Amino acid sequence: MTTTIPQEPTRPPTSSPRRLATAEERQRVLTAYERGDDWLTVARYNNMSRAAAYRLCKTGDPSPPARGAARASVVKCTEEMVTSCGGCTEDGGHAVWDIG
Repeated sequence: MTTTIPQEPTRPPTSSPRRLATAEERQRVLTAYERGDDWLTVARYNNMSRAAAYRLCKTGDPSPPARGAARASVVKCTEEMVTSCGGCTEDGGHAVWDIG
């Protein structure tokens, strides 16, 4: 005999999904900042977070922030390391370095 456990209904998410500001919205905030207007209010009415508005005004670049790429501060590979990989050969699935 199998018994089934009743499952509780799933709840809808309490917060709306995160949305990036469009280029037009970002430009509106930047223009208000450059004019000396109340740019935080403009950001709020354009659904932009306060942190994003501050970052936008600090950089002055209305293009959206880059996403998904490795940061230069994290990459630890130098040009010398790349050129030295020429001496690396495959041996049974393992990398073997020809040091010599």
